[in-house]
Amino acid sequence: LGNINPRGSTTDGGARLFVSTEHHVLALDGTSCQWSRFATLPPNRRLHCLEWHGGLLYVAGGKGEGFGTFVNTFQAFNEATGLWEDLPPMPHACAYAASGVIGNELFIADGMNGSESNTLQIYDIAARTWRLGAPFPVVQTTGSGAIKKPKGVVVDGKLFLFISRLQSPLVYDPQSNTWTEEAVPEIHGTSVLHAC
Repeated sequence: LGNINPRGSTTDGGARLFVSTEHHVLALDGTSCQWSRFATLPPNRRLHCLEWHGGLLYVAGGKGEGFGTFVNTFQAFNEATGLWEDLPPMPHACAYAASGVIGNELFIADGMNGSESNTLQIYDIAARTWRLGAPFPVVQTTGSGAIKKPKGVVVDGKLFLFISRLQSPLVYDPQSNTWTEEAVPEIHGTSVLHAC
């Protein structure tokens, strides 16, 4: 079935876990602990974001053919029909981004599009439109030359963005359209980044 996409996993609220491979989305049933093939991904999609909301599985951005091209494509898989629907493209192409759903909005944060980005792209699911949120502070990485691969998680209606294990998470509040840095207790020998 292919390699696991480290950007692509989500749940449908707790009953199932969805995980993206190179060509498919797999579903793990939490009750039976059984894996099944849920959907075949649209062609040439890697390092994309994957989120579930309202009975649809959303796939946003990533890299296209041969890992060479950053894409801004955006699609939703309808489980009831078994079909993918093309949705309005994201304002900016990106891969390696973090994502989350808060209320009726899908958030795509950070990522790469040829260079590092501090963009927050917000999709209004009901209106089917994109807008940009407040850019977050530029985070200095360790200078190792590695690609920045943020992790995101939604807690209490806010998007927590973990950029590096040495950096405190950035927290986006959609009510005020602002980012703040959250203090994290120092934990020796472990990384909060991997908790996501």
